[in-house]
Amino acid sequence: MRNLRIVLHIFKGAGDEIPGGIFDFFSETGWEIISTREEEIPPYSLNQYTCSCWALPFHHRMSQREKHDKNIENDIIHLGITNLPIYMPGLSRILADSFPGNNSILISTSHLDPKKSSDGLIKSRIKKLIIHETGHIFGLLHCSDSTCVMSKSESIYHLDEKADEFCEKCYEISSKSYSVPVAKHENATDVKFIYSPGYFADIGQHVFPVIKYRVIYEKLIDGGITSPENVLTPEPASWEDLSIFLEPEYIDDMKNLNWSKRTFSSELPLNKEITDAFKLAAGGTYLAGVNALDCGFALNLTGGFHHAYRDHAEGFCYINDVAYAILKLKKEGLIEKAAVLDCDLHQGNGTAFIFRDDPDVFTFSIHQENNYPLKEKSDLDIGLEDGAGDDIYLARLRRNIPAILEFHEPDIVFYLAGGDPYRNDQLGGLNLSLNGLLQRDQLVIGQCRRRGIPVAVVLAGGYADKFEDTVRIHLNTAEAGVGGFG
Repeated sequence: MRNLRIVLHIFKGAGDEIPGGIFDFFSETGWEIISTREEEIPPYSLNQYTCSCWALPFHHRMSQREKHDKNIENDIIHLGITNLPIYMPGLSRILADSFPGNNSILISTSHLDPKKSSDGLIKSRIKKLIIHETGHIFGLLHCSDSTCVMSKSESIYHLDEKADEFCEKCYEISSKSYSVPVAKHENATDVKFIYSPGYFADIGQHVFPVIKYRVIYEKLIDGGITSPENVLTPEPASWEDLSIFLEPEYIDDMKNLNWSKRTFSSELPLNKEITDAFKLAAGGTYLAGVNALDCGFALNLTGGFHHAYRDHAEGFCYINDVAYAILKLKKEGLIEKAAVLDCDLHQGNGTAFIFRDDPDVFTFSIHQENNYPLKEKSDLDIGLEDGAGDDIYLARLRRNIPAILEFHEPDIVFYLAGGDPYRNDQLGGLNLSLNGLLQRDQLVIGQCRRRGIPVAVVLAGGYADKFEDTVRIHLNTAEAGVGGFG
């Protein structure tokens, strides 16, 4: 295994500076810059329009005999850097004409928004570009794993979404020839799942498939996604615990099973089995938060009851478990700031209202606009038109999730991974595919992971025509979490 050696060519225009992140990248790796040269960029390569991509590798495919005759070494890459916009047909000629037969890459940083983005974000983008294009030198094609650095970037937001490392398959291919400054993904062994048989409560004939919690748990174990040792059993939140945010009159109604204006707004029966299940769910989401802070990722196999308010129930929700978990973690001094990324079909109206005056909690909701409930004001709401599908949905996430995490800098994210944006959901009118929902999970979890932000996930809604589709959606979320936190 040989470390790569770099001949660095800096193409500069008048007054243009190359972002410092390019030099930081090499200082953090085992790759060696054997020489640095300043170059003039040929006029034919400039373009007044920005380009849709930022780098293009050029690898002459020569025979081993030709390389030997020309004294060309496979472990040397000629890497050109410019801050000027590049015209792609001209770009492919610059280094290739100067250094025929050598591995060569030219990267333009002008498309990385250097004036609008932080230094850390620019350095991250440069690192990903270099690793991606070097991967092509290794012979790697674009990867179908959207979290892999070798996946094709369609925009600056997609670039931010990707990891700065190869997936396991790409790593195995590339590491046969070169030592690469990236680590392959491993399945996380310390990711925690939270579950209790008490999550099930008999709610009668209902569209809400509460049996899904047990089925998902069994499939996680049977499918080897996790082991019983990594499944924790929560304690129910006590009424005293819940008083940190619930109004006393509302607690009394639930304790005494009173139908009142506070409980009548629920679309579920009211009995002790059901209130016990909600108290257990609240304890489970809190436990997921604690464990996410410890190991990076935890998933509660229920929760996401985001329509419940401080003083009344709504929809299928009696107790807002995410609000409780955040407020308890704050009270205990475990966190100062949190973000709620709500990707359920329905707006998280209860959560938005509870935290409407709390600058430490950023609430985000992407939902179908023309659907239940009556909307509250989140810190950021994206109301989608009926029938919106994968492309629109994912584009909105790519545009907004990195910015939320970058500027709010939460200590923890609570992610509501609702299954109801699915195109065959009984209560929904969006048009996401199973793969689109998986990409959503990978995007949200991956963005948090790359910033070192712990993620606590709850399942939220999911009412597909076929019960097995609902289960599959939630299992995909779990697999995205396990795969994304190696």
